[in-house]
Amino acid sequence: MIKLVNGKSQLLYQNYTYYRHYVTKSQIRWSCTSNCKAYLKTDVSLVVKKLCGEHSHQPKFMHKTQDGIYVTL
Repeated sequence: MIKLVNGKSQLLYQNYTYYRHYVTKSQIRWSCTSNCKAYLKTDVSLVVKKLCGEHSHQPKFMHKTQDGIYVTL
């Protein structure tokens, strides 16, 4: 999980960012923030269980500031 400048939290996995789409008792579905069809599923401990679809864009380049906030380069 990363925290962005705007205060929102997202999941960063293999340099792609995901927002929490929905949560069930045992898993969380995360959708790509770049509006492509790729998504992934994690358990509630955020361990990636399934990666679905391919991204239609390049990965993002993120930089972590000294306060632990991430910004897109």
